[in-house]
Amino acid sequence: MFLIVFGVLMKNNTIALLIGVFIVVSLSVFLIGPRQIVVLSGRAASGDASTAFNLTEEVSILVSGTIDFGSGRVNANSTNSTLDSSLGKNNFYLNNITSLVGEMPSKRLTYGVFDTDRKVFVFYGGLLWGLPIPYLNDTWEFNYSTMAWTQITSASASAVPGNQGLVLSSIDYDSYAKRVIIFGGGGNGGNKNETWEYNGTNWTNLVPGASPPISQGKPMVFDSKRNVSVLFGDGAASSNATWEYNYSANTWTEKAIEAPSARSTGAGMTFVTSTGKAYLFGGKVGDDYLNDTWTYDGTSWTQLATSGAPPMNGEVFAPFYDPGRDRVLIWAVDNVTYKINSFWDFNPQDNSFHRIRDIPATSLGGFGGSAFDSSNNVTIMFVGTSSLFDGNTYSNQTWTFNYTPSGGSINGSWAPYKDYFYIENDGTVNISVNYTADTNAGQFIGGTSPSYMLKGIATEASSCTSLSTSYAEVPNSTGTPNTLCPILQYDNSKDEISAAIKLIVPNDIAGGSRTSTITFSAAKVS
Repeated sequence: MFLIVFGVLMKNNTIALLIGVFIVVSLSVFLIGPRQIVVLSGRAASGDASTAFNLTEEVSILVSGTIDFGSGRVNANSTNSTLDSSLGKNNFYLNNITSLVGEMPSKRLTYGVFDTDRKVFVFYGGLLWGLPIPYLNDTWEFNYSTMAWTQITSASASAVPGNQGLVLSSIDYDSYAKRVIIFGGGGNGGNKNETWEYNGTNWTNLVPGASPPISQGKPMVFDSKRNVSVLFGDGAASSNATWEYNYSANTWTEKAIEAPSARSTGAGMTFVTSTGKAYLFGGKVGDDYLNDTWTYDGTSWTQLATSGAPPMNGEVFAPFYDPGRDRVLIWAVDNVTYKINSFWDFNPQDNSFHRIRDIPATSLGGFGGSAFDSSNNVTIMFVGTSSLFDGNTYSNQTWTFNYTPSGGSINGSWAPYKDYFYIENDGTVNISVNYTADTNAGQFIGGTSPSYMLKGIATEASSCTSLSTSYAEVPNSTGTPNTLCPILQYDNSKDEISAAIKLIVPNDIAGGSRTSTITFSAAKVS
């Protein structure tokens, strides 16, 4: 387990203070043979993503950061393994694969879900302003393995949800019943409170005895621990009701419990198997966006104290759970342009948010069908629109987001979330930034020719014109500190740098865990 701990070193109360940050990195290594196949595992998260050190009026430094080397299996023929936190940073694949597919759904706004049993992305109907009949009632599936869309023609074509299709319906995949479940939504026949199932061929109106009120745009997710669909909110914008649907009994049940505040739209919900809870993110109340995070375990709702800046400054677009990495993936939508502006993940083990990648403003509209394909470890998106009321903004492009780093890796296939340590001069004078560790490579890692290195990353232009951008061995505390940046400026537009760490682990070392502490220090320069 990688850990990060922040601390401060003080020489005296003068300007020549050293300001330090302690980063504790623990590495577990296992040799499992034959041929000494090495498996490395570890994960890091910052204790506080915005720790400010204001030790004097003239010198301070703001440091935050995470490193996640994830886990990987090294080639059996390799002599060592390399973990490099800079591999894949901002290099995740975001691909428009529209040109790779043949038959395509038409332009629309729609929501989708991934069928984990048939391994296809499914959506139904949708909305397109400007048509004589703007509501659509067709069913489509996308198979990532074949890179192909297929329109599904029901054996009973007249039996489909909605009069002329539904928009903003609640949708999930019931992995116990092996059915796509849709509730509510709106169409030419008005808003609905019907419950429908899709089995891969036909839609069926389930007609439960009692249902929640008519509903549009409310988040729903399947709880695979208790085998029920959980719906937050119902027909009224002021509602914060919690409902559960049991497919086996074909019944809806309202839970008489305290719940998060009502939100009219924009909230996202997903289920996390590692914790056995549903997670609710953000939402909109009037013109205001919430950035809270809640969990629901079937008995009660709990608001989480999270770390890192949550991405909910606009709509939260369909969060998905990645069971392989134990992360919730979140597309964040700008509340002015209504385009997706960034991609995030959320760690349910320490309740921390991490910004994975910024999305170019012209790339993706904020309303469309999207889901995580757990069979291929890729996010699939049918891009919708950046405006609900402008038909010119609609699209029918197909995009994928793949975590495989485009920069590659050495002797292993590592979990792709990687980040840097961010160092900001938050003071009023220029400073130098140096670093040491309590151990060198031989003491920390051991074996034949290990390496324990650090380099600088230019986070802001002109912040440090002599930044050390090549990997250099980290000296131990008895050696001379290495200089990361001789002059880090304090101007707010150019006061930030980052640091990446790289480890080379020989496979002639014994299994076990290792811990080392890196100390960054800052001092005033003229």
